[in-house]
Amino acid sequence: MENRMTQERFLRDAKDLQLHVQLEHDVYRHILMKKPGSSAYHYSIVTFPGFLVMTGDMGAWTFQRLHDMFEFFRTGIKADGTIRTNLGYWSEKLVAVDGSRRQAGCMEWDEEEFRRVVREQRLQMMRSIDGRILSKEKRRELWEEIESDVLDKSEDEFQAMNAACEFSWGPKYGGPRPFYFADFWEHDCKRYTSAFEWACFAIPHAIAMYDAHKEATKPPPPAPAPAGEPDECPF
Repeated sequence: MENRMTQERFLRDAKDLQLHVQLEHDVYRHILMKKPGSSAYHYSIVTFPGFLVMTGDMGAWTFQRLHDMFEFFRTGIKADGTIRTNLGYWSEKLVAVDGSRRQAGCMEWDEEEFRRVVREQRLQMMRSIDGRILSKEKRRELWEEIESDVLDKSEDEFQAMNAACEFSWGPKYGGPRPFYFADFWEHDCKRYTSAFEWACFAIPHAIAMYDAHKEATKPPPPAPAPAGEPDECPF
């Protein structure tokens, strides 16, 4: 599934965020991204060996992969300054995710994806039916029953998936065999949460600003030592 967050949208949110280096000792870091006089969209990034933790206005996320996790997320920063997120791979490195005791995760129910899959399979089902087996009226009956028994339950994840997996329309309605959605449970009708998508732009963005800050504050190289006086000719 495509992510809904874009770099342009993220940058509109983050346009006034300023970098504050709170702590820096090898891979032990704490950087704060914050707007002057406002806490909107603020976030902190803390690193220690093997881990990166982001907390703030868009949730809390903990990743584990490399000794220096800045190296891990630098792969998302392109030479032209654009950020290319890798939601699937990066989400695999999550060891703690945003949420409460009732609900937590980087993914959420995608009602539109569920409806798309059901409609696609319903259309395939109709196209495969021989007109000699089911009349036009019976096909309409099957079409409408999928609407009422499955699609109308799309708001709630449990009810929707249960309805699709258990749906069967068959002989009791005059059909020659049951019609059902084969292996529907294999469809992952989920999407990444907007907070997780935002975080996956925020982390490389902060690292890019941190790298620029380090480059700008790097002390100049020492001046070369003055050349010594040439040796006098002894003759």
